Amino acid sequence: MRTTTKMDDALARKVMNVGARAYMEALEGELQQLRAFFPDLTEPASSNGHRTLTPAASKSRRRRGMSAANRKAVSKRMKAYWKARREARAARR
Repeated sequence: MRTTTKMDDALARKVMNVGARAYMEALEGELQQLRAFFPDLTEPASSNGHRTLTPAASKSRRRRGMSAANRKAVSKRMKAYWKARREARAARR
């Protein structure tokens, strides 16, 4: 069984570094091709509000759920609102 020396470790690190650089260059080439094929993904959001697909934008936002007391309060307000609308409509007839 052979033990590794510092020279072997340094050589292995160099080989891995060269391989990693080659891999990164290949990935950058693929990224350029994707950007050329899908140019709208790299443009900023347009005036109509459509967003680009970025990691931050892809995260969905969740609304906080209403408590039972909040739902009851909304229900009470809406019942009063619709009652007033029915009365106003009946008064116009």
